[in-house]
Amino acid sequence: MLYLSVQKTGNYILKRPAESADKCFAAIFMIILFSQNPPWPMWELQTQILAFFVMVGLLLTIAKCGSFFYGGVSGLFIIAIGFLYFFIAHGFLGTIRVSSAVFVATLFMLLQLNARVGELAFDWMTYMFSFLSMLSLFFWVLWQVGVPLSSSELYYGVWKGENISTFLDNYYFFVTEGGTSVKRFYGVFDEPGVVGTLSALMLCGLRFNFSLKRTWIILVAGALSWSLAFVILSVVGFILVKRGGRAKLVFGLMSAGGGVVGLYLLSDISAGDSAYQLLLYRIANFSEYGVSSRVDDSLNSYFMSFLGSSYFLFGEGTSFFQKNPELLSGQGVVFYMIEYGFFGVLVLLSFYVLLIYRFSVKRIDGYLLLTIFLLSFLQRPHLMTPWQIVLFWSILCCWSQAEKYRALRCSSSN
Repeated sequence: MLYLSVQKTGNYILKRPAESADKCFAAIFMIILFSQNPPWPMWELQTQILAFFVMVGLLLTIAKCGSFFYGGVSGLFIIAIGFLYFFIAHGFLGTIRVSSAVFVATLFMLLQLNARVGELAFDWMTYMFSFLSMLSLFFWVLWQVGVPLSSSELYYGVWKGENISTFLDNYYFFVTEGGTSVKRFYGVFDEPGVVGTLSALMLCGLRFNFSLKRTWIILVAGALSWSLAFVILSVVGFILVKRGGRAKLVFGLMSAGGGVVGLYLLSDISAGDSAYQLLLYRIANFSEYGVSSRVDDSLNSYFMSFLGSSYFLFGEGTSFFQKNPELLSGQGVVFYMIEYGFFGVLVLLSFYVLLIYRFSVKRIDGYLLLTIFLLSFLQRPHLMTPWQIVLFWSILCCWSQAEKYRALRCSSSN
């Protein structure tokens, strides 16, 4: 691929091909993304795959960059604080969580690499996701119109170590939940929310560029997931990403406003089993079926008391939910806050801000992207996961490279 790196030579802009090392890192980050949002063949191996490729990436990073740290003194300080707080201090308060060390190791890798790698990684992520979606959609549509396809059963929760009786019908190129009249698009993933969230974030990263075929494929996949997260993240993302163009912004606001009015007119729809009701009813009754519905009443009651307690600043520790399993039902944000406290939230946000200062050409773009990701955190089951910060970083790099190329192109025309 010849789009990664640009440099000005005379009146021409040269695009240098990606190096082999860059391709290796891009492949590793793509695997990290899909190991934590795994297609069904990877379900039982996702932890091993993640650990292996993070370790390989870390070793390649050290071999490529040596002992010198490119994230600056502030970056090194923040990483050290994060490692000590999440892995060491909370190891004494509860249990040592290896996933925290994996997250910090991933951040270390990202800060060592350049924006060309991130741009290539995002490109590969979107191509792979669109390919998987297109393949799944083809067979899903055949199944929808009555074409018989062979299938087997997958028990949802077995691979997560959870006692969940729900089973999924595995048609090999896609999975779906059996026994329901609403056929949401799962793709090859374990739930339609994965398709919806990834689709919305990737559309934002692509800046809703509908001249690209993969943008349309990702849009269709997200829409057919009937995911509330997809609708909210896409609408908010479109407004924030397209803010530079006044006409586009007005169009986005008018579309969002028209959608809200339409949803209020439809607010008396009874909860049924049609796809329209599945999505519209949840939006029109957002206070009942929105983000707050993901928090169990008992957890919500405990969280309210937690906010006024002495544990608010530094949390209850990582063993809290092992000792109180009856509260383990709700949002990743609430779990994270209870375990790590307000200081833990600040440290986590500082990781993202550090990436903005390291890679974003326009800081405002970075903060708007962070706003979109913060919204996505509200409905994800886990908060401090490598795939989230890898996807955030790769989008930042993609936007940064586009700005640099635009600047070089403008200067070459003068």
